[in-house]
Amino acid sequence: MTEQQPKTPQIIDIVEMPPTQNGSQTPDTAQIEDILQMAAQMVDIQPLKRALGGNIYLELTEWNGSKRVDLRFWKDATVPTKEGVSLHLDQWKALCNMSDVIDDLLTRVIEKEPVEWRYHIGNDVFVTIKAPFPFVHIRKHFIPADEWTYRPTKRGVALHFGEWKELKQIIPLLEEREPELRQLVPLYRTDL
Repeated sequence: MTEQQPKTPQIIDIVEMPPTQNGSQTPDTAQIEDILQMAAQMVDIQPLKRALGGNIYLELTEWNGSKRVDLRFWKDATVPTKEGVSLHLDQWKALCNMSDVIDDLLTRVIEKEPVEWRYHIGNDVFVTIKAPFPFVHIRKHFIPADEWTYRPTKRGVALHFGEWKELKQIIPLLEEREPELRQLVPLYRTDL
């Protein structure tokens, strides 16, 4: 019985190997380690994208040197639209910290209890739940001229119960991908 060779990473196929000291094209251990390290770095810079349902995707991406979590509608699962909201990591952490409260409120809405809840996660982005609709709205707000209260804008998403459950399943995956999320203390105000 012969020992099976492990599958060679695809990156080796596209990297031109310099000849080794003895003139052969066979890579030595150090070259293979370098290639695998390059491949790991390439994977790290690839955005993380997961479907939540209803053409809404969660994507961990980098924008202007800042890591962000986008909750956005995509056209044909290939093209992001402007519809959605982009959260800084501290806003994402604030949302994650409230996930148990949101679960409880959604359960109360489904049980036909009166619920009207709004939570500020930073930079004028609020999470709202209002009976009788079992949706979690994550939306940018603004204060109109000559008024004192925040009003929702079109920038944001409304996640139904199933999409919210899918989002919650992605939280550990994001924390594994971005270890800083575990220690991050969100900067948010709840008094607005």
